[in-house]
Amino acid sequence: MLGDEVGYNPLAQYWWGWMAIALTLVTLVVAWYVFVWWSSRRATEVVSVPDADTVPAPSREELTARYLALVDEVVASYDSGRLSRRAAHQKLGTLVRFYAQESSGVRADVMTLDDLTRARLGAIAHAVAVYYPAEFARVETGDVHRSADVARQAVASWW
Repeated sequence: MLGDEVGYNPLAQYWWGWMAIALTLVTLVVAWYVFVWWSSRRATEVVSVPDADTVPAPSREELTARYLALVDEVVASYDSGRLSRRAAHQKLGTLVRFYAQESSGVRADVMTLDDLTRARLGAIAHAVAVYYPAEFARVETGDVHRSADVARQAVASWW
C-alpha cells in the first residue's frame, strides 16, 4: 500500500500488441524504401557496351577508303543538284574533321580553324581553311571539285 500513501502509481502495463504493430510499421517503411531503390536502379545487364577487344578498329586503308568514298558521294550529290555549293563545302569540312577524329582521336569536330592550326593538324586545318569562305560567305562561291580534291589530299596524307 506504499503506492497509495505517497501517491505513486505502479508502472503501467502496456499490451504487447503495440510493440508488434510498431515493429510491423517500421518493417513496412524499410521494405518500401528497399522496393523503391530496387525498382528504380538502372539495369546493368540491359545496357551493354561492347568491349574494345570485340570491336576491331578499322585499318588505315579501310578508314582512308571509307572517307574517300564519302567525299565522292558529296561530289556526286552536288553534281546531281541535291546539294548546294555551301552544303557541299559544309559536308566536306565535316568529313575531314571526322576523319581526323576517327583516325587520331583528336576532337577536331568541335575545333575552330585556329584550334586546328594550334593543334598542328596541318592538312586538316588547310582543308577547313579552304572551305571557310565557301561555307560562310553571303553569296555561294567556291569550286566543289577543287575542294573535294583538297579533302582527298587531306585524307590521303593524314597518316
